[in-house]
Amino acid sequence: MKRRKRNFEIVVRAVILKNDRILLCWLRDQHFYFLPGGHVETGESVRQAMVREMREELRATVKSQEVIGAVENIWKNGRRQHHELNIVSAVKLNRYDATTPLRHIEFHWVDADKLSRKKVLPRALKKDVQRWLMDQKPFWASQLETDT
Repeated sequence: MKRRKRNFEIVVRAVILKNDRILLCWLRDQHFYFLPGGHVETGESVRQAMVREMREELRATVKSQEVIGAVENIWKNGRRQHHELNIVSAVKLNRYDATTPLRHIEFHWVDADKLSRKKVLPRALKKDVQRWLMDQKPFWASQLETDT
């Protein structure tokens, strides 16, 4: 029996707020937003991954982070299936300059009350972050590729 390659990843995502605005990352060649963050490397803790990702993406130091929820996301890209678990944290940084040294992404401050108008993926994560912004309650969601 042929074994399928596993495409499972743990991802850290940051909810960064400043003056009623939320920081979103724009993926230039894909034309959608996502929360800042990235993949957890093997042997790295979620906290360590967040610190590394904020340093790499924003040249910022994490002052505090508190896990506020998790979202499982399963989708297909062509024939390849992906499965990720997004660990979401409220993050405070030492600086809030939204510039990045990376060329494939850019950062935008968006009014938190206009988040619903933006294409933010995964959709379940956007929905739960919107709810968290109102009630501050931890969340868990699961989104399958067939959830449209």
